Amino acid sequence: MRARKVLIVGLLVISTVIMFKIIINDYHTNSIKAEKKKMITLINKKFDDTVKQQEIKGNSIPIKIGTKNNKKVDASIVGKIIIDKINLDYPILEGSTEDNLSVSITKFHGSKINSTGNCILAGHNMKDGTLFGKLRTVGKDDSIWLYDNLGSKKEYKVFSVKVVAPTDVSVLSQDTDNRCWITLITCSNQGEKRLIVQAKQM
Repeated sequence: MRARKVLIVGLLVISTVIMFKIIINDYHTNSIKAEKKKMITLINKKFDDTVKQQEIKGNSIPIKIGTKNNKKVDASIVGKIIIDKINLDYPILEGSTEDNLSVSITKFHGSKINSTGNCILAGHNMKDGTLFGKLRTVGKDDSIWLYDNLGSKKEYKVFSVKVVAPTDVSVLSQDTDNRCWITLITCSNQGEKRLIVQAKQM
């Protein structure tokens, strides 16, 4: 009987500790999500205001971004991507550094935004659906909108969705028949493969 009471008390203590850890973890995760959302909103506002006021000096908009280590680092906005189907609206940061990738979608390689050639954009496939976390639901003929820093907005239609090995560099090709293409890249299968979405300007 005494052993049974000790066992029940022990289980109650363990359950309480686990519940407490879950609550703390959820609070921490929600705080991080809220901070990221706030940062993306501020970056998008900076992009929109700068383009509207035509204050761009050169091809990018300099900003400071917060990283997971709570430090501020320099970054540059080179455009904006919107995919209405998956409620995606992010600034595009120049360069696929770990700091940039932790915050937004990045320009990895290729032509400038909305220019002839293949503009390759990379983003993390987040489990919570942020960044390229919902990219797998995008299909052929879906629309993707890109804004460049001059305020030009162009629509692209998806023509290819595939999963490739990380070593497959054919998706980086600039052979686009003198058209504007975009290639979106994110991880798939726990990082073992890459999900590739390609679209052509309308």
